[in-house]
Amino acid sequence: MNFFTSTLIISHLRYKKNKNTKKREHFMYFLNIICILVV
Repeated sequence: MNFFTSTLIISHLRYKKNKNTKKREHFMYFLNIICILVV
C-alpha cells in the first residue's frame, strides 16, 4: 500500500508537468520514504 501510494503521488506530479517537476518529484519521493519508514 505504501509503495502504491508513493507511485500515485509521483505519477500525479508528472501529470502536472510543472517547470520544477523533477525537483518536486524527487522531494516528494524522498518525503514518502521517510513517511514509510516512520509508519
